[in-house]
Order: sequence, then structure tokens, then C-alpha cells
Amino acid sequence: KGKSGHGSRPDQAISPIIPGAHIISEINSAFNNQLNIEETVTLGFGMFAAGTAWNIIPDDAYITGNARYFDPVEGDKAFALINRTIKNVAEIHRCGVEFDPTHRISPLPVVNDAGVVERVRANVVDACGEEVLGAPRAEEVHAQDADLGVLLAHEVVDGLLGIRNEELGSGAAHHNGQFDLDESALTLGVCTELAFALD
Repeated sequence: KGKSGHGSRPDQAISPIIPGAHIISEINSAFNNQLNIEETVTLGFGMFAAGTAWNIIPDDAYITGNARYFDPVEGDKAFALINRTIKNVAEIHRCGVEFDPTHRISPLPVVNDAGVVERVRANVVDACGEEVLGAPRAEEVHAQDADLGVLLAHEVVDGLLGIRNEELGSGAAHHNGQFDLDESALTLGVCTELAFALD
């Protein structure tokens, strides 16, 4: 939160754009220097929006992004680091800060239980046939956000459905302008859900 003014007299305004840029840079630097390098904590800024004209300093700037983690202790440290950096940088530049109501630690990461995965895999084979399973893959780590994290007190399985089909031209990365999916895979998704639920 700053104070709008004409671009010819930045001294008479309080630009939120400059501290916004510094906030992004400083959070990135702080992550690199203050979080445990042996733990995975990702940082991704998705939007920086400010102003409507080239010669008007705006009242405010909006920054949004996400940090993802596997160790809740590191997640808490990252969240505290983000908050401290935002407040301190804004104060240096005489700006205020207003956090969006969604500014919080996201649900805990989803970590599949190997026993549950094998049970669901066997149920899927019984219900849908062996041919629906992909080739065995080395254990992979995916840091995608998932609301399944709130269900960790219960049995959950997070898996990849397989929506890529090169003949149809589907399979671009998620959150990509070219993203599309092979909708025939949705039937397998329903089958998998039933195999899990009816166990």
C-alpha cells in the first residue's frame, strides 16, 4: 500500500512498485540463505500487478505466489520468513501491507502410504484390468499443491491418471496455456475412485 502520484514527481508519492520488486527479490534471497538446504521448499511467484498507466504511480501493488514444502517445520519457517521480509521491506519504503485472507500455510503435503497404494493398485487391477496401469516408475517427488493434505488423518492416495495422448495433442504441463487432456482417461479416474472407495 503506497500513495499515488504523477510519475514526474516520485518524491511526492509513495510507490508500491519499487518495494514490491524488492520484496520478490529479498524473499528469494532469504530462501536461498536462511532455509535448510537439505529440505525442499519451493518458491513460485505467479503475479505482480500494479498500475494502469505509464506515468501514474499507483496506490497499491499486488503480489501472489506460493511456497511448497514436505517438512512442516520448514514450511513454518518459510511462512515466517515471507511475512518478516514483506513487512520489513515495505516499512523501509514507507509502505503499508495488507495480507489477503488466503495468506496462510497451505494444507500439509500429501505423502502416499506404500501399503495403501499397493492395496488400491490391486483393486484397480481387479476392477479395470492390468492394462490400465502404467509401467512401474522410480519413486518420484511431486510438489504440486493438493487439498488432500487436510485428509492426512485418513487414508489417501494421490496418483497420476495419465491424460497425455500425443495423437490427440494432449499432455502439456499443468498451468500451461497449451494444457489439454485426453478425456477418455476420466473413465479410468472414476474406476480408480471406486476401487479405492469400495475396498
